[in-house]
Amino acid sequence: MKTQDAIKDYLIHIKAERGYSPTTVTCYQSWLRHYANWLDESLSKESSLSDITTESFRKYLYFLANKPYRPRTIRSAFHPLYGLTKFLVGNGGLDTDPLSTIKMPKKDAAQRLLVGDGELLKMLEACDRLPKPRERALAKATIMVVANCGIRCQELVDLRVDDVRFEEGTVLIRSGKGAKSRLVYPSPATLEALKSWMDARLYTDNPWLWCFDRSRRYKDNGLRTLLESVKQIAGLGGKENIKFHSIRHRFGTRMMEKGATIKQVQSALGHSDPQTTFVYLHLQERGASAMSTLGSLDAKSGAVSGRNEESITKGNSGRRIASQEFLRRRTRNGR
Repeated sequence: MKTQDAIKDYLIHIKAERGYSPTTVTCYQSWLRHYANWLDESLSKESSLSDITTESFRKYLYFLANKPYRPRTIRSAFHPLYGLTKFLVGNGGLDTDPLSTIKMPKKDAAQRLLVGDGELLKMLEACDRLPKPRERALAKATIMVVANCGIRCQELVDLRVDDVRFEEGTVLIRSGKGAKSRLVYPSPATLEALKSWMDARLYTDNPWLWCFDRSRRYKDNGLRTLLESVKQIAGLGGKENIKFHSIRHRFGTRMMEKGATIKQVQSALGHSDPQTTFVYLHLQERGASAMSTLGSLDAKSGAVSGRNEESITKGNSGRRIASQEFLRRRTRNGR
């Protein structure tokens, strides 16, 4: 069997049987084909399953390490390869897993781009300055849904008209990650923005919520382009921290700051594992910051001045996160 054919079978498997999201499938496909093309070029022939060996993976690892890739990027490149080899072993394509003895580089620190509420408010104001009424309604509705519901970009793209239930005040996410559905609860202002978009859509026979015309809908690239246009009008052009994903991050962090439990944030974001939520909300960094202040000998620190412990992690924007509550949540969720 050719390597490229094995990859096609695996991609069908993760899409049809495992329920991976279209975005994940596309990412897997990109890295798997990158490996297959590299393998074909290194062998000067079209590779087959017999060429998928520990030696070839080790050479591919060295090849990536010599490129300007971060260690976590290399680990991401091998993640779909681990899935591919397990799939082939399970279906008799390989006798043993050739990746079982390959060690990945240690993951480097994440470069997290965060967005502030002030930036989001500027963008919502900028939506009203877009040239066309339909474009204004679309931009405001999409940004508010992500900012106030915390849904993923692909979940946003896949929304249908019937998923918005104004009577119940809910939005159904029917195509969440891992083929899991969930309900989210928009704020009144978000529901109002959705109603304004419904009135401006024009094409009532198109089932997709974000429709372009009678037969077409907006995809992720179209909505990202619209987001970039709003950033330019808001005077935030070139700000790489403002993406749909960082807006989703901000929603989860905002919930935590306002007293939501980890379980509530996990449910709202659609995470299967609470560990993901901890990392997502950067709680480790917040905990380290709290401990640093507690142990400080600075005369201005809470330990010396007698300030309430719950105020020691006050951020630059005036937000307060109680260190005791933070530690209690970590303990309750097994951290």
